[in-house]
Amino acid sequence: MRLDYQNLTDNELLNLLSNGKPDSDEAFKVVYKRYAGSVHAYCYKLLRDKQATEDIFQDSFIKFYQNVNSKKTNSTISGFLFTIARNLCFNYLRDRKNTTQIEDCHLYIDRDDVEKEESYKYIHIAMDLLDIEYREPLILRMYDGLSYNEIAEICNISAETARQRVYRAKERMKSILKPYYSIKVSSELKLEEN
Repeated sequence: MRLDYQNLTDNELLNLLSNGKPDSDEAFKVVYKRYAGSVHAYCYKLLRDKQATEDIFQDSFIKFYQNVNSKKTNSTISGFLFTIARNLCFNYLRDRKNTTQIEDCHLYIDRDDVEKEESYKYIHIAMDLLDIEYREPLILRMYDGLSYNEIAEICNISAETARQRVYRAKERMKSILKPYYSIKVSSELKLEEN
């Protein structure tokens, strides 16, 4: 009877991968399909560099596959993957600090609505203005939907600290975006008066 890898839980896939069984390649393909989108988005939101994101994204899965046997048994697949991606991203950011680059500021939004595109632009700018210690937990919570316990494991902080950092990141973004939205609301009111 052929095993249906798609319906296996993460723990079952992890067992296949960590035991080096013959079907570990198939298990890895399922893990890749499940987590590729989230890991890629996480890397891009931290780095904001398309080429670096692609490189680190691929390296994350290679390192995951190479080290799955040595991983801690109390980690989840997502926790292990995000920890690898996080370490690679931070290494890249640390190494890049010594060089100055002009970055592409293109937004990859496929929307016809100019107003939504403008809002997304300001949200991304506000997120980029956050310190990395606040931006990272916010990304993991809002975009990847991770729990505070998972964020704590990945960032090597307590769950309460993860919760506080997400809250502070949201508050900081509100204060950064407040002038934009107050200007927008007042200009809309002026248009209605005319």
